Amino acid sequence: MLNAAVALVLENGVIKEVGIAAGPIGPQPVRLREVEQVLQGQKVTPEVIDEAARVAAAVARPRDSVLRGSRAYRQGLLGVMVRRILAEATA
Repeated sequence: MLNAAVALVLENGVIKEVGIAAGPIGPQPVRLREVEQVLQGQKVTPEVIDEAARVAAAVARPRDSVLRGSRAYRQGLLGVMVRRILAEATA
């Protein structure tokens, strides 16, 4: 299992402040600062959301787990989750 959360401030469709965290992709939940940097100051578009999801999957370093799934599976799943939470938060 994975989880992710986003907090953001939008002004006229532009992301002014953003925080994204996910877990368990390490020993404890982590901030996805690289993803935050991709989003900061950007106008919300499908392309920006897709790039944020791509970066999330690329920077995640989950361990392989018999119970939680392989590293590759959880990296891909994190990208999907980030895309979904951003789409919902910015709708």
